[in-house]
Amino acid sequence: MALAGFANIDFDAFHRDELPRRADAAGPRLARAAAPLGSLGLRTSSGAFTYALRDGALAIEAGDAKAATLVELDDE
Repeated sequence: MALAGFANIDFDAFHRDELPRRADAAGPRLARAAAPLGSLGLRTSSGAFTYALRDGALAIEAGDAKAATLVELDDE
């Protein structure tokens, strides 16, 4: 169920396709902002991804085993 004014998105497709493009576009500025936060994992029943710094850039990786912090979300 989507919130009023927001469309549903496919969690996996967003993290595999759209979010990496956005992270690449933000470049080093995003990496500097994320550096003190450590790695963050997001998990739903449809999949899990971790945001982490790799070689000075933000990487979005499948899975959550290496996440320093993990957030579980409902698919709704």
